Amino acid sequence: GAAEFPTLSFSERLCVGLGRFLRDPLSEVLRLCNRDNDILRLRLVDEQNLLDQVKHRSKIDQLLSLWISACGVDVNALLGSNELEHALQYVSGLDPEKA
Repeated sequence: GAAEFPTLSFSERLCVGLGRFLRDPLSEVLRLCNRDNDILRLRLVDEQNLLDQVKHRSKIDQLLSLWISACGVDVNALLGSNELEHALQYVSGLDPEKA
């Protein structure tokens, strides 16, 4: 995002995000699940603005928990990166506060 690449334009940051998504889709989606709820800014359909934001985020969290449970988290690979916090909050038994 803008904090990570302050000198890049929006289009350039978008290209970085798309490249990361191609490399590792789950990690890039997890990166959007931050305190600013960037995941909710991702517009996939026009009618998305009609959804209740709390319920929408809750459903996203449920789906990400299922994916993390299925794929697992390589903690050693994520040590020292911001991605660890984003991934651990979806591990069974943990939540954002514990992660």
